[in-house]
Amino acid sequence: MTWIYSKVRDLLNSGNSAVIITVLDKQGSASRDAGTKMLVREDLSTEGSIGGGILEAMAVMLAAEAFEYKNFVIKKAGPLISAEYIGPEDKGELEYFERLASCIEEKRTLVAVTRLKWNGSLQRELLFEEDYFRLEKGFSREGFRIEENIEELVLYNPVFTKDRVYIFGAGYIGQKLAGITCMLGFSTVVIDERKEFANTERFPEADDIIVVDSFRNIGRYISIDPHSYIVIATRGHIDDTAVLGEMVRSGARYIGMIGSRKKKDEAYEELMKQGFTAEELEGVRCPIGLDIKAVTPEDITVSIAAELVMVRREKNG
Repeated sequence: MTWIYSKVRDLLNSGNSAVIITVLDKQGSASRDAGTKMLVREDLSTEGSIGGGILEAMAVMLAAEAFEYKNFVIKKAGPLISAEYIGPEDKGELEYFERLASCIEEKRTLVAVTRLKWNGSLQRELLFEEDYFRLEKGFSREGFRIEENIEELVLYNPVFTKDRVYIFGAGYIGQKLAGITCMLGFSTVVIDERKEFANTERFPEADDIIVVDSFRNIGRYISIDPHSYIVIATRGHIDDTAVLGEMVRSGARYIGMIGSRKKKDEAYEELMKQGFTAEELEGVRCPIGLDIKAVTPEDITVSIAAELVMVRREKNG
């Protein structure tokens, strides 16, 4: 969710306000985990997702209220959610989000703390690694959490700026690859249409698991940046092509699609009919993975992981 802070910084710099929606507790299957965030702009358009459907419609209504009163609002909408108004008229807010976005770009690990005071005021602070003593668990085990007392509700938002791998497809290869990428220190997100495949039982180490209605309009669920790595391995050619079409212009550091050269040619032909250029598609790694003469699914997952490491080292080298 680190992308949201840079988006807020950019909106403030352009003279616009924003509302950050945060899920404070998980309730039912519709809502995402506690700490999940969504951005709402002045025109009530959104970026990111907290679960879709009625929940997000209610969140937008809550955001409209926050925009009207230029303050934060906390309400039950199934799960408890908060809506934090952030406006360019407060220079302190701009300075805070400038600093926070800069820390993220520098890949510093921190915790962003938001204090929602019951008297209507709001305070923000950043805790860095040298502030370990102020955290009960330490950064390595710090997750999103809230604390409530008679004066305030405190939101602790950990910001871990690891490179992130998005694995499209929760099949066998996706499952095996996720275990390796987690071990290699990538933040790992698994995306699939099938909740019987995309679940914590099959992906116990994944940082996030997203079950989508379809692989179209995937930007509703995720935000890609130069720290993102895309692995496309859905259950079918049509879905692979659809995801590739959405990712080619995303600005991701790495985009790879599993499949044969014939499948690659068919997908590229379809995408070029849609207006993509050969130059844009040249950056896609397909067939995916380093050439290690892979034969078995296990071989393939190792070759993909090796290629991810190679690209990461090229970036950092």
